[in-house]
Amino acid sequence: HWRLRVFPKPAMCRTARILAVLLLPAAASTFAAAVPAAGVDCAQARSRIDKLICSDEELSRLDSRLKTVFDEAHGETAGVDGESGRRLDPVGQEQKAWVRQTRAKCGDVACLKRVYAKRIAVIETKWLQRR
Repeated sequence: HWRLRVFPKPAMCRTARILAVLLLPAAASTFAAAVPAAGVDCAQARSRIDKLICSDEELSRLDSRLKTVFDEAHGETAGVDGESGRRLDPVGQEQKAWVRQTRAKCGDVACLKRVYAKRIAVIETKWLQRR
C-alpha cells in the first residue's frame, strides 16, 4: 500500500514562500535577457553577437534602428543596372563587409553599442543624405 503524505499547511506556505523568493529573481532575469531585437530572433539566438544583442535593451534598440535605416537605404539603392543588367546592391555589400570586419570583432556590449551607433550614422549620412 502507498500512503499519501500530507504536509501541514504552515510548512507548505513557508516552503512556497522560500521557493518564490529564490526562484522569482532567476525567472525574471531569464525573461529580461530575452529582449526583442528586430534584426535578431532572440528565441533562436546562437551566436555570441546575437546573444549579446538580446541581453541588452539599449543594444537591442540600436539593432532595431540599424535594421530600419538599412532597409530604407537598401530599398532606395538596390536594383538592376539599366545598361549592363547587373544586379546592384551597394548598401548590402557594405553591410556584409561591416558585419564581417567590424561587428564580428566586438567582444562586449559596449563595443557593439559604439559600432552600431557609428554604422547607423554612416548609413544615414552616406546613403540617406541625413544630417
